[in-house]
Formats: sequence, structure tokens, C-alpha cells
Amino acid sequence: RSDLDDSPDIPALAGHLSLSQRRTVLREGIAQVGMVEHLLSACHGLGVDNLLVTVSGPELPGMDGSALPYVELLKSGVVVEQKQQRRVFEVVDPHVIRNEGCEIVLLPPSGDGLKISYIPEYPEGVDASPVDFDLSNDDYASEIAPARTFVRAEEIESLLEAGFGKGATAENTVVLGGDTSVEMRMPCEPTRHKIADLMGDLALAGVDIHGDIIARKSSHALNQSLAQHILAEYELFT
Repeated sequence: RSDLDDSPDIPALAGHLSLSQRRTVLREGIAQVGMVEHLLSACHGLGVDNLLVTVSGPELPGMDGSALPYVELLKSGVVVEQKQQRRVFEVVDPHVIRNEGCEIVLLPPSGDGLKISYIPEYPEGVDASPVDFDLSNDDYASEIAPARTFVRAEEIESLLEAGFGKGATAENTVVLGGDTSVEMRMPCEPTRHKIADLMGDLALAGVDIHGDIIARKSSHALNQSLAQHILAEYELFT
């Protein structure tokens, strides 16, 4: 936070999560920064795990509503391989987190790295097909990063009253349901954005995850609970 006295650092780890709705917020002392999930997702998707981000305000910019602008910025720089070994968390025992009809299941790996299957639930007329993503074999930059954030039509008024979505436009936010048809950037765009958010939140575990994840209607709260669990398990056995 370069705009605050002494420019305090805020570690991007699950132990620094601050309670918030519909976004991911990190805090260290009085300093906080919000909307970090898209940048962290881009880092996770590209395998970047060590960087310093200078922020001159209380949240990161929403850009076009997706992680793609952050992917492009990271790709415009030079990624340096470092000598220290990456921290790896190999899933051994299944773990389930549930809350109000939503759940995340963490399973031992069926492949070489992280695999995610997301099962959504949307208003009638919106494609609710499950989407699978394999971080080791699929291309994050083309399959996940371009997907924009979304909102249900019936939620818009209450979210605006709560102070959310002030910078939302038809270009950076997909509206699901209602009378207006929306042109998607890609098939199953809302579900792909859910995977982007999940990957951003999981980056807060601070480790490479070797395991399979099945997520059903998961939100930031469940994602963050899983990141906290993984970080605690890793620290317990290392």
C-alpha cells in the first residue's frame, strides 16, 4: 500500500484474509487491499508464485471483469526461475467443506497437479454445464482468464444498495437472467469465471496443490475456507 505511511506490506496468504462478501480482501494491521482474486488467479494460472505488487489504494482495479488483463501484464514482463524449491501440498485424505447447499470436495490427485471440476446453478436459460480444468495440461490464459464476472439480475438492486458494483458496466459484468440477453465471450463463461475466482483464492494457500477439486456452487467464502485448511495442513506437516 504505497499510499499509506511506511507503505505496509500485506502478505497474500490465507492467514491475512479479512471477512468480506463477494470478493477477496487481505489485511495486515490497519492496511487492507481488496479485489485481489483476479490478479492472484492470473499468477496461479501462469505459475508465478513470488512477486511484489505495489497498490496505491484500497483495492485492485476491476479492469474488464476478468483475469485476462493481469495475464497480459504478467506475460509482458520476464518470469525468472528461482533456486528455491516450490512448496507443494500433495492431497492424501479427502476433505469436504459445505455451507447452505454449496460444497467443495478436495481429493487425492488423479494426475500430475491440480484439477478442478465446477458444477454451477444458474437461472433458467443459462448454460449450467459443468466445466473441467486441468492446470497441468489446459491453457489457463485462453480457457479461464477471459471469463468475466457476473451477477444475477435479481441481485443488482440489493448489491448496489450495499455499495457493490459501482464500476460495473455491460462490458465488464455479465448479467444472468432478466429480460436482457447477454453475449458471452466463450462457452460457459460464468462457470469459467467461477474457476478463475477459485484459483485466485487457492493461491492464498501459498503452495502448489496436487489434488482434484470438485466444487458445487462454491463462493469466495468456501474457497477461502479451503485455502485456509490447505495452508494449515501444509504447515502442520512441514
